[in-house]
Amino acid sequence: MIVANVATSAPLKVSDDFVSNIQLGKSSTAYDMMSSDAQIATSSADFAAMVENMSPILTGKPNNISKEVSAETGSDPSAKVVYEISGSDNYIHVITVNLVQKNGDWKVLNFESVKK
Repeated sequence: MIVANVATSAPLKVSDDFVSNIQLGKSSTAYDMMSSDAQIATSSADFAAMVENMSPILTGKPNNISKEVSAETGSDPSAKVVYEISGSDNYIHVITVNLVQKNGDWKVLNFESVKK
């Protein structure tokens, strides 16, 4: 169990910081946490608009409900962290953050938000 916790602690910290920055409306800080592939797929302006829409809604404390790390031979390690966050819209929002490790650093590959 300790090995699993050590393996998931670094991507969990990055994911926690990413979600926190979205909640605080810090789109540029969150954008800098994204992988180069993610930044190519989403412009900083589009990401900022998304964060501007999400941050006033995601008002609750993020509750981590699952985390997993996988490392397959021949590919970069990846992680998936899932949260539930209460929203000002009276919904629970399930936020899934997918991360990838590049050159030893964990970066956000993509994320999604779904109302529960």
